Amino acid sequence: MRPRLLLGVLGAASLALATGCGPAEKDLPPADAVYAARGEVVATPGPGNRSVLVHHESIPGFVSRAGEAAGMDSMTMPFAVASDVSMAELEEGDPVEMEFEVRWETDPILRIVRLEELPAGTELDFRPLPDAEPEPTKTGGDEAATEAGAPAAEDGEEG
Repeated sequence: MRPRLLLGVLGAASLALATGCGPAEKDLPPADAVYAARGEVVATPGPGNRSVLVHHESIPGFVSRAGEAAGMDSMTMPFAVASDVSMAELEEGDPVEMEFEVRWETDPILRIVRLEELPAGTELDFRPLPDAEPEPTKTGGDEAATEAGAPAAEDGEEG
């Protein structure tokens, strides 16, 4: 489920940033959600460009367009940057902390509203989110599904 959500968000954000479409900042509706994340700058914007490519840490509380608490794994994504956020000192490889807004019905969908450089050498954690629940498995002919790692009931026993 998460990979499709992430590819959809990434694709829409990439298209919007590339085309520069969308309403003026003053005309934006309220954000659907606001998230804080840390990451590393992968690419800085070119002249006249208000977007930045960031490899961010996992975001466990991320909520999908459908309203599901899906989480978002660590990945590299483009983010639009609000006009009042300075990118003057931003360099590739900089560790950063950011706050970004999500607006599912606008282009771009993702927009950084706060961006702060972290101290050089800040350790970032790019591991994916752990699975919330173990997948059920079937063991040796027992028709009852058991949680991964839990023993299956023996014939005649209740588990």
